[in-house]
Amino acid sequence: MDFEDEIIKLSDLLIEQSETYSEALIKLQKLTKDIAHEVILRAIEQKKNKE
Repeated sequence: MDFEDEIIKLSDLLIEQSETYSEALIKLQKLTKDIAHEVILRAIEQKKNKE
């Protein structure tokens, strides 16, 4: 998976769906927080499944 291409697509999408760059950055911060939370949940789930 090429993350650089995905980052560019996501950046464009956030900018297109926002009225200002500041709003796009706020959306990015929320998305980053949501992704971090999901990674933690999945890691916990995988650890439980291995036990």
